[in-house]
Amino acid sequence: MTYLEICGVAAFLLISLFFFIIGSRAIFFHFVCAIFLAGFVYWTGRKLDTDSLGEWIVFTGGLILYWFGLTIVRIMLTRSVSLNMLAAYSRGELSVTASEGIVTRLKDASTFGLTTTSDDQCRLTPFGKSIALFVASTYWILRIK
Repeated sequence: MTYLEICGVAAFLLISLFFFIIGSRAIFFHFVCAIFLAGFVYWTGRKLDTDSLGEWIVFTGGLILYWFGLTIVRIMLTRSVSLNMLAAYSRGELSVTASEGIVTRLKDASTFGLTTTSDDQCRLTPFGKSIALFVASTYWILRIK
């Protein structure tokens, strides 16, 4: 393995480790990832030769996308209605219902300008429709059912 590959794998493993250690403290996770990536760029950039510039860019971009992907996963895990219900049931909180979680998610969608509510019906805003089109297109391209 080259020096770049060793540093890239080490940064990947450290980001993964801190994803599990830090938990839901997102700001701290972003701070740690930024430090790891800055260190990766600094240490590998010092020993970079012109032949491996493309590989260095790919490694750096991959680590940034991995950081972003873990952030999305963390958001999905903390915002999932069904996972929150299962966690509540495991704690013995049987009063939590799916409708409460769904209402909260619909309020979030309204807060972010994705939906509007009138006469107890939710409708997508133009911004919400563009996001829905993007997601549907991505699912179609990636063949996700």
